[in-house]
Amino acid sequence: MQVDYDEEFTSGVAKLWWVWLVAGIAWLLFAWVVLSFRHTIGTITLVGVLAGIVFCLAGVNELVIASLKKSWRWAHIIFGLVAIGAGIVSFVWPGKTFFVLALIVSWFLLFAGIFEIVISISSHRDNERWWLGLLLGILELVIGVWAVSYPGNSIAFLLIWIGVGALVRGVMDIVFAFTLHGARQAAA
Repeated sequence: MQVDYDEEFTSGVAKLWWVWLVAGIAWLLFAWVVLSFRHTIGTITLVGVLAGIVFCLAGVNELVIASLKKSWRWAHIIFGLVAIGAGIVSFVWPGKTFFVLALIVSWFLLFAGIFEIVISISSHRDNERWWLGLLLGILELVIGVWAVSYPGNSIAFLLIWIGVGALVRGVMDIVFAFTLHGARQAAA
């Protein structure tokens, strides 16, 4: 299946290159917080609030894509709403327990993995680095299934995965932002 990127979509997305830059920076900051701090009650609350912010940004990012893209709009809307829902839950219960955060992240990873796999496979003709998204999606799906199956086990591993995943997502979003910015300048 080939994803058709029409000129209107491409120019619309290129104008919003900075959204991916901001999202990428937010992902990197979140990764730094998760990977740097000790796991105390204050850090648990902080990670919960930051997770809510990042989930909401990811959801808004997907809804922006849905507003600009005709094909696969439904998938972007569903994923955007799931991400925003995860963010709201993170705000409501940021410091209750790591168990709640582990469940949120587990389900988010599961859905994000499925979504990343579908998008990367469907865009393989248009994106020469599609396999990176596929690898990330497979890893997110496997960890998500494992974590949903055993949510009480190895929360530290989940936090490390969240940190590394946020780091990778941040770099990918920043690279994509500058790719869009370059395409916008080339079209001008």
